[in-house]
Amino acid sequence: MKFSVSPVVKYSIKPKNAIDLPKLKEGLLKLSKSDPLTVVGFEENGELTIAGAGELHLEISLNELRNDYAGCDIIVDEPLVQYMEGISGSVDTAKMSKSANKHNRIYMTIEPLHEDMVEGILNGSLVKKDANERA
Repeated sequence: MKFSVSPVVKYSIKPKNAIDLPKLKEGLLKLSKSDPLTVVGFEENGELTIAGAGELHLEISLNELRNDYAGCDIIVDEPLVQYMEGISGSVDTAKMSKSANKHNRIYMTIEPLHEDMVEGILNGSLVKKDANERA
């Protein structure tokens, strides 16, 4: 079964006791296998994140993680909610904005991306994962 729901709310989590970190990581892996809508992230800076379809969904997932999968106390940070805007049509008239010191001006027009470019961004062919890598 395939779902087309993307994660909206993201929490950063950590164990209450540092000794429980391996149990928490193992519990997160088990949770991600049992619930395909829950996205688990292990960031490069050591942060553990869990993302889901909403606050209620994540509240249930965190409860399952505490009681069933990890079996340890968890500290949950404030939720991060992703908010994105999109462009539905092109704007042909140039819009102007001034800088804070009122000496610089920028004029721009906007239009939606072509489907090929959107598909390339989503499948990763147009995105470089390594910031130091040059084209």
